[in-house]
Amino acid sequence: MVEVAERWETLMGPLDGTTRAIVSGRYVVPWTTQPTRRDWRPNHKSWEQDPKAKAALGGKLAEWIYLGIMGVVLGNVPNPPVTVSPFAAVDKTTAPFYRLVQDAREPNKGVAPWKVKYYTAGDLALMLDYGDILFALDLADAYHLAALPGCHTRRRMERWFEAGPDGSLTMVERQQLRIGCSSCDCSSFCDKSMAAVMLEGQLYRLEACHFGQATAGAPLAYLVNTVRRHFAGRTGGLGPAPRAWLGRGALPSVVWVDDTAWVVKGSRHGM
Repeated sequence: MVEVAERWETLMGPLDGTTRAIVSGRYVVPWTTQPTRRDWRPNHKSWEQDPKAKAALGGKLAEWIYLGIMGVVLGNVPNPPVTVSPFAAVDKTTAPFYRLVQDAREPNKGVAPWKVKYYTAGDLALMLDYGDILFALDLADAYHLAALPGCHTRRRMERWFEAGPDGSLTMVERQQLRIGCSSCDCSSFCDKSMAAVMLEGQLYRLEACHFGQATAGAPLAYLVNTVRRHFAGRTGGLGPAPRAWLGRGALPSVVWVDDTAWVVKGSRHGM
């Protein structure tokens, strides 16, 4: 997200101040109070004692670690995480049929409420006319689009070598943009320090919003609504205008957190 912040401003702009802060890597959780001591809690049985959940989500966890969404906490850091929240595996109706949830109820107690608008099926019905085409889009892992910079917003490029994708011994150089503090220079009590988890004895800090955090849906709502406004404001197109106040080619939509529904207006045809 941060790497394409300028394109967001160019294509979707002008952005409001909150959205601009999110896409530029300057989002901060709205804390009102913080704990006075460290709070480390074990994972729930739904994760620790369910091998099927671990097998289903193991690949996803590896992906998050590789992408930097979960940052490894080294063993000799001066300021270890303040809060280690339990992980829980809950049922999901689509593959991989499990969702990994951060049980952040304890740190959530100190977070100010951040309300966002949620739409209903009635709102979607008001957009529909005869002959319209409706399609749905699930934004997978969309919570992770909002990075948590932590103690500061400085950027650094990390580079490493890894084996080639074909499994050969040919080493390939990789690089990744990292934002904010790491576990080595963290001053403690920042957003990352308050969002740690432990898996198989290894500590990680969540470096982006995750399902279970009190305000994780708010940054996502700002990002999705910015995209919705962009498509609702399109003026070019051959079809009829969706509504009198919208131009040809506009795509009206509704959103439920990370589930979206879009309407393509069609001409009346048939009986």
